[in-house]
Amino acid sequence: MEEKIVNLLKQLVAINSIYPNESQISEFVYNLLRQNKIKTTLQKVSKNRFNILAEKGQGEKSILLYGHLDTVGIAYGWETNPFELTFKDDKAWGLGAWDMKGGVSVNILNFLNYQPQKFKLKIALVVDEENISEGGYKLVKSSFFKDLSCIISTEPAFNFGLQGITIGRVGRAVFDIEIIGKSIHYALYDQNLDPSFVLAEFTKALKDFYFKKQEKKQFVFIRKIETTTQ
Repeated sequence: MEEKIVNLLKQLVAINSIYPNESQISEFVYNLLRQNKIKTTLQKVSKNRFNILAEKGQGEKSILLYGHLDTVGIAYGWETNPFELTFKDDKAWGLGAWDMKGGVSVNILNFLNYQPQKFKLKIALVVDEENISEGGYKLVKSSFFKDLSCIISTEPAFNFGLQGITIGRVGRAVFDIEIIGKSIHYALYDQNLDPSFVLAEFTKALKDFYFKKQEKKQFVFIRKIETTTQ
Protein backbone atom coordinates (compact mmCIF):
# COMPACT_ATOMS: atom_id res chain seq x y z
CA MET A 1 0.00 0.00 0.00
CA GLU A 2 2.84 2.42 0.82
CA GLU A 3 4.25 2.10 -2.70
CA LYS A 4 0.81 2.73 -4.19
CA ILE A 5 0.38 5.85 -2.05
CA VAL A 6 3.74 7.22 -3.18
CA ASN A 7 3.02 6.48 -6.85
CA LEU A 8 -0.37 8.19 -6.71
CA LEU A 9 1.09 11.12 -4.78
CA LYS A 10 3.72 11.58 -7.48
CA GLN A 11 0.99 11.85 -10.10
CA LEU A 12 -1.05 14.31 -8.07
CA VAL A 13 1.92 16.54 -7.23
CA ALA A 14 2.86 16.66 -10.93
CA ILE A 15 -0.51 18.29 -11.68
CA ASN A 16 -0.61 22.03 -11.12
CA SER A 17 -3.74 22.61 -9.05
CA ILE A 18 -2.93 26.01 -7.58
CA TYR A 19 -6.24 27.71 -6.82
CA PRO A 20 -8.30 28.33 -8.97
CA ASN A 21 -6.81 25.94 -11.57
CA GLU A 22 -8.21 22.63 -10.36
CA SER A 23 -9.83 21.41 -13.59
CA GLN A 24 -6.93 19.13 -14.61
CA ILE A 25 -6.63 17.37 -11.26
CA SER A 26 -10.41 17.01 -11.00
CA GLU A 27 -10.43 15.32 -14.40
CA PHE A 28 -7.56 13.02 -13.38
CA VAL A 29 -9.28 11.85 -10.19
CA TYR A 30 -12.63 11.50 -11.94
CA ASN A 31 -11.10 9.24 -14.61
CA LEU A 32 -9.20 7.23 -11.99
CA LEU A 33 -12.37 6.42 -10.07
CA ARG A 34 -14.31 5.63 -13.24
CA GLN A 35 -11.56 3.27 -14.40
CA ASN A 36 -12.11 1.36 -11.17
CA LYS A 37 -15.84 0.99 -11.94
CA ILE A 38 -16.88 3.58 -9.35
CA LYS A 39 -19.98 5.65 -10.04
CA THR A 40 -18.61 9.16 -9.82
CA THR A 41 -20.22 12.60 -10.05
CA LEU A 42 -18.77 15.93 -11.08
CA GLN A 43 -20.40 18.55 -8.85
CA LYS A 44 -20.08 21.93 -10.56
CA VAL A 45 -18.84 24.73 -8.32
CA SER A 46 -18.10 27.40 -10.94
CA LYS A 47 -16.90 27.53 -14.54
CA ASN A 48 -14.49 24.62 -15.22
CA ARG A 49 -14.31 23.84 -11.48
CA PHE A 50 -15.82 20.66 -10.06
CA ASN A 51 -15.95 18.70 -6.82
CA ILE A 52 -15.52 14.93 -7.18
CA LEU A 53 -18.19 12.85 -5.40
CA ALA A 54 -18.40 9.05 -5.27
CA GLU A 55 -19.91 6.36 -3.07
CA LYS A 56 -20.09 2.59 -2.66
CA GLY A 57 -21.96 0.16 -0.45
CA GLN A 58 -25.51 0.14 0.90
CA GLY A 59 -27.08 1.47 4.08
CA GLU A 60 -28.97 4.30 5.70
CA LYS A 61 -25.84 6.00 7.05
CA SER A 62 -22.58 7.01 5.44
CA ILE A 63 -18.96 7.66 6.33
CA LEU A 64 -17.27 10.35 4.25
CA LEU A 65 -13.59 10.56 3.30
CA TYR A 66 -12.90 14.24 2.69
CA GLY A 67 -10.07 16.12 1.00
CA HIS A 68 -9.37 19.16 -1.14
CA LEU A 69 -7.65 19.21 -4.52
CA ASP A 70 -6.31 22.76 -4.69
CA THR A 71 -3.01 24.05 -3.30
CA VAL A 72 -1.55 27.40 -2.36
CA GLY A 73 0.81 29.12 -4.79
CA ILE A 74 4.57 28.59 -5.04
CA ALA A 75 6.15 30.56 -2.21
CA TYR A 76 9.67 31.93 -2.19
CA GLY A 77 12.41 29.52 -1.12
CA TRP A 78 11.70 26.31 -3.02
CA GLU A 79 14.90 24.30 -3.57
CA THR A 80 13.28 21.53 -5.63
CA ASN A 81 10.80 21.40 -8.51
CA PRO A 82 7.44 22.00 -6.76
CA PHE A 83 5.71 19.73 -9.29
CA GLU A 84 8.05 16.78 -8.90
CA LEU A 85 7.83 14.66 -5.74
CA THR A 86 11.27 14.52 -4.11
CA PHE A 87 12.40 12.69 -0.98
CA LYS A 88 14.92 14.20 1.43
CA ASP A 89 15.67 12.70 4.84
CA ASP A 90 12.60 10.49 4.60
CA LYS A 91 10.39 13.51 3.90
CA ALA A 92 8.39 14.11 0.74
CA TRP A 93 8.79 17.49 -0.96
CA GLY A 94 6.32 18.73 -3.54
CA LEU A 95 3.69 21.43 -3.77
CA GLY A 96 0.69 20.19 -1.83
CA ALA A 97 2.35 16.94 -0.73
CA TRP A 98 1.40 17.70 2.88
CA ASP A 99 -1.60 19.96 2.36
CA MET A 100 -3.15 17.85 1.19
CA LYS A 101 -2.34 15.60 -1.76
CA GLY A 102 -0.79 13.04 0.56
CA GLY A 103 -4.07 12.77 2.42
CA VAL A 104 -6.03 12.73 -0.83
CA SER A 105 -3.90 9.81 -2.06
CA VAL A 106 -4.63 7.86 1.13
CA ASN A 107 -8.35 8.62 0.88
CA ILE A 108 -8.60 7.53 -2.75
CA LEU A 109 -6.77 4.25 -2.23
CA ASN A 110 -8.66 3.41 0.96
CA PHE A 111 -11.92 4.16 -0.82
CA LEU A 112 -11.00 1.90 -3.73
CA ASN A 113 -9.77 -0.99 -1.58
CA TYR A 114 -12.31 -1.04 1.25
CA GLN A 115 -15.63 -2.85 0.84
CA PRO A 116 -18.17 -1.39 3.28
CA GLN A 117 -20.88 -3.53 4.82
CA LYS A 118 -24.21 -2.21 6.09
CA PHE A 119 -23.21 1.39 5.40
CA LYS A 120 -22.18 3.58 2.49
CA LEU A 121 -18.62 4.78 2.10
CA LYS A 122 -18.37 8.14 0.37
CA ILE A 123 -15.51 10.26 -0.86
CA ALA A 124 -15.62 13.99 -1.59
CA LEU A 125 -12.65 15.84 -3.08
CA VAL A 126 -13.40 19.54 -3.34
CA VAL A 127 -11.95 22.67 -4.93
CA ASP A 128 -11.30 26.15 -3.53
CA GLU A 129 -10.35 25.19 0.04
CA GLU A 130 -7.32 27.50 -0.07
CA ASN A 131 -9.52 30.45 -1.03
CA ILE A 132 -13.02 30.83 0.44
CA SER A 133 -14.16 27.17 0.45
CA GLU A 134 -16.64 27.47 -2.41
CA GLY A 135 -16.30 23.74 -3.01
CA GLY A 136 -16.92 22.88 0.63
CA TYR A 137 -19.95 25.17 0.76
CA LYS A 138 -21.40 23.53 -2.34
CA LEU A 139 -20.83 20.10 -0.78
CA VAL A 140 -22.52 20.76 2.58
CA LYS A 141 -25.56 22.25 0.85
CA SER A 142 -26.06 19.16 -1.31
CA SER A 143 -28.03 15.96 -0.64
CA PHE A 144 -24.72 14.05 -0.78
CA PHE A 145 -23.99 15.44 2.68
CA LYS A 146 -27.29 14.65 4.38
CA ASP A 147 -26.89 11.06 5.62
CA LEU A 148 -23.39 11.32 7.09
CA SER A 149 -22.54 9.84 10.48
CA CYS A 150 -18.83 10.61 10.36
CA ILE A 151 -16.38 12.65 8.29
CA ILE A 152 -12.73 11.63 8.10
CA SER A 153 -10.51 14.42 6.85
CA THR A 154 -6.85 13.76 6.14
CA GLU A 155 -6.02 17.45 6.30
CA PRO A 156 -2.79 17.96 8.31
CA ALA A 157 -3.30 18.54 12.04
CA PHE A 158 -1.01 21.57 12.01
CA ASN A 159 -0.84 22.14 15.76
CA PHE A 160 -0.51 18.48 16.74
CA GLY A 161 2.43 17.15 14.75
CA LEU A 162 2.60 14.43 12.13
CA GLN A 163 0.62 11.93 14.24
CA GLY A 164 -1.96 14.42 15.48
CA ILE A 165 -5.69 13.97 15.12
CA THR A 166 -8.05 16.91 14.98
CA ILE A 167 -11.65 16.32 16.06
CA GLY A 168 -12.99 19.71 14.97
CA ARG A 169 -12.07 22.83 13.04
CA VAL A 170 -13.23 26.41 13.02
CA GLY A 171 -15.48 27.45 10.19
CA ARG A 172 -15.10 30.28 7.74
CA ALA A 173 -17.25 33.31 7.05
CA VAL A 174 -16.71 35.59 4.05
CA PHE A 175 -18.11 39.10 3.83
CA ASP A 176 -18.25 41.48 0.86
CA ILE A 177 -18.16 45.08 2.04
CA GLU A 178 -18.90 47.95 -0.31
CA ILE A 179 -17.94 51.49 0.63
CA ILE A 180 -19.45 54.21 -1.55
CA GLY A 181 -18.22 57.76 -1.35
CA LYS A 182 -20.00 61.00 -2.14
CA SER A 183 -19.03 62.69 -5.39
CA ILE A 184 -17.08 65.83 -4.57
CA HIS A 185 -14.50 68.05 -6.26
CA TYR A 186 -10.95 67.52 -5.01
CA ALA A 187 -10.72 71.22 -4.11
CA LEU A 188 -13.35 70.51 -1.46
CA TYR A 189 -11.67 67.32 -0.23
CA ASP A 190 -12.89 65.89 3.07
CA GLN A 191 -11.19 62.74 4.33
CA ASN A 192 -14.39 61.61 6.04
CA LEU A 193 -15.97 61.40 2.58
CA ASP A 194 -13.00 59.57 1.06
CA PRO A 195 -13.73 55.83 0.64
CA SER A 196 -10.01 55.03 0.58
CA PHE A 197 -9.52 56.73 3.95
CA VAL A 198 -12.55 54.95 5.41
CA LEU A 199 -11.20 51.63 4.09
CA ALA A 200 -7.81 52.31 5.69
CA GLU A 201 -9.47 52.98 9.05
CA PHE A 202 -11.56 49.84 8.65
CA THR A 203 -8.43 47.79 7.94
CA LYS A 204 -6.77 49.08 11.09
CA ALA A 205 -9.86 48.22 13.13
CA LEU A 206 -9.79 44.58 12.00
CA LYS A 207 -7.05 43.77 14.50
CA ASP A 208 -9.60 44.22 17.30
CA PHE A 209 -11.57 41.26 15.93
CA TYR A 210 -8.72 38.74 16.19
CA PHE A 211 -8.42 36.75 19.38
CA LYS A 212 -6.66 33.64 20.64
CA LYS A 213 -8.02 31.42 23.38
CA GLN A 214 -5.67 28.65 24.45
CA GLU A 215 -4.95 26.71 21.24
CA LYS A 216 -8.03 27.92 19.38
CA LYS A 217 -7.52 30.82 17.02
CA GLN A 218 -9.74 33.02 14.94
CA PHE A 219 -8.31 35.06 12.12
CA VAL A 220 -9.76 38.08 10.41
CA PHE A 221 -8.12 39.32 7.24
CA ILE A 222 -8.81 41.10 3.98
CA ARG A 223 -8.73 38.77 0.99
CA LYS A 224 -9.10 41.28 -1.83
CA ILE A 225 -9.50 45.03 -2.32
CA GLU A 226 -10.99 46.54 -5.45
CA THR A 227 -11.47 50.25 -6.10
CA THR A 228 -13.11 52.22 -8.88
CA THR A 229 -13.55 55.90 -9.62
CA GLN A 230 -15.95 57.82 -11.82
